Amino acid sequence: MSFVIVGIAIAAGALQVWLLTRFTNAVMSGKVRVGTVFAGLAQFLLPLGVLVLTATRASRTGVVTMGVAMAATLIVGTVAVFVWRTKRTGKEE
Repeated sequence: MSFVIVGIAIAAGALQVWLLTRFTNAVMSGKVRVGTVFAGLAQFLLPLGVLVLTATRASRTGVVTMGVAMAATLIVGTVAVFVWRTKRTGKEE
């Protein structure tokens, strides 16, 4: 059961990184559209929805495991995106 919870958390964290990246790219370029606003809202609502679903189906430790794995994926993913973009823009300058 815990492997399933961790897998769902990693998928949700990766989706959250993708939504956050999409949202920040659009805002920074000044191209805010309806899809951008949806990505921004979904990025905030995704963890809440996943954690509520986990809370209804799993034990307390499952919810804690889900939260920790999702947060870790979000942190590692955003650092990876930052490093990738820094390397990419560093070569152009």
